[in-house]
This record gives sequence, C-alpha cells and structure tokens, in this order.
Amino acid sequence: MTRFLTSCGYEVESVDSGDGAIARLNRAPSPDLVLLDVMMPGTDGIDVLSQLKKLNPSIPVIILSGVDHVKTVVEAIKLGAADYLSKPFEDEELELTIKNALEKLQLRDEVKSLRRQLAESEEVDLGISGSLKMTKLREIARQVAETDVPVLILGESGAGKEVIARYIHSNSGRADQPFIKVNCAALPNDLLESELFGYERGAFTGAMADKPGKFELAGKGTMGSFRRKAWAGAFHTAIAVTAAAASNWRQYSKRFID
Repeated sequence: MTRFLTSCGYEVESVDSGDGAIARLNRAPSPDLVLLDVMMPGTDGIDVLSQLKKLNPSIPVIILSGVDHVKTVVEAIKLGAADYLSKPFEDEELELTIKNALEKLQLRDEVKSLRRQLAESEEVDLGISGSLKMTKLREIARQVAETDVPVLILGESGAGKEVIARYIHSNSGRADQPFIKVNCAALPNDLLESELFGYERGAFTGAMADKPGKFELAGKGTMGSFRRKAWAGAFHTAIAVTAAAASNWRQYSKRFID
C-alpha cells in the first residue's frame, strides 16, 4: 500500500502499531490524512482515532477494517472518521477514497476562508473609521465573540443591532454553525411556542408534517432575537420554558443574542 500511494505522488509515512501511530501524531508536522487499520498491535485503531481527534480533529481519517467489523466501523464514524474501506479492497478504490477525503478537507478550508472574508467585509459594514466610539464597539464585539455567553445588544430601531449580532457570530467559534434570526415582533403569542420549539405531524389540526423550531434549526449556532420594547419579556420567557423542560438546558448549546 505504501508503494502504491507513493507511486500516486503522495508522501507516505507508515508505522507498525497503534502506539507508534500515537507517537507520530504527537510530532510535527501533522499529516494531511490518516489511513488507520482497526486491528493493530498494542493500542487498537479505535483508541488511536479517539486520541487523534483530541489532538487534531480536522485531520481526515479513513478506517481500514475487515468485513466482520461492522460495529467497529459504526463506532469509528461516530468518533469522526471521514470514511472507511473493507478489506480486501482494490488500489483504485483506495485512491478514490483518499481523493474524496482530501477534496472534502479542501472544501472545508475554503468555507472557513470565505467566512473569514465575510467577517472582514462585515467590519466595513459596521462603519468603522477614525471614530473612537466605533473603534471601541468593534473591540467589545470581538471580545464578546471569543466568549460563549448570551449577549444583550441595546439600541433604537435602525441602529444596526442585527449587523452587530451577525458580526459577533461570524467572529466566534460558532461561525460554521447557523445564525437564526427570530423576529419576536412578528410572532403572535399563540404561535410563539410552535415557532421556537417546532411540532410533530398530527400535534394539532393542520399539522400535516413535522416542523423544526428555531432552537433545532440553530443547532450549536447562534439565535438572534429582535423585537420592539413591547416584546421585552417574551423571548426570555421562552428561554425559561426551555430550562424548565430539560434536565440540563445547556444541551441546546446555543448562544443567544438579544
């Protein structure tokens, strides 16, 4: 396999045990991709995968397994493996799997780059110039973006609260997750629960299909609520309901920007 991959133009390093793999992964430079056999002397492939993802979760890992290791492959995918191959496999199949994994990695890097460019363009949208107040606003927004706490933004209508909210999101660790805007002023009281938490098909008359709520759509991203003063308590009530309904409300793992 090493000879074949070298002939394909790849620079290849190989180790003969799980412990050797872990030792190599602790040294620089990091590999662009890892081929990992499930069955290895010493530490097995699953343990190596688990430790690798803690060291560098961005490295794509392709699992090599026997046909009777289906449960192990499923476990590996859950741990973050990019793909798997069942032995025996053809050289062409290996080459295609590696190519696909590297293309996904490149696409992911391009998305991150585009997000950084978007963040930079949003800095211009903030109207940052020589104004000391705007410079301070940018600094505060960046400091808040680096934390993982709810944020309250106050300002008159048209002051740019949503722009600031999106700026914080795009500069945070949640930038690759959704930013979900909630217009509380447009939500009647009787629709608030279904909009925020969704509903299942048949939950009430007219519910013809499942509908995900704003919380579910946000995933691990950011929820931004925007409202008039008359709605000042509505969204906080919704958060309180969430906390009461779950044994641990942090399972929703979102940032709230009001």
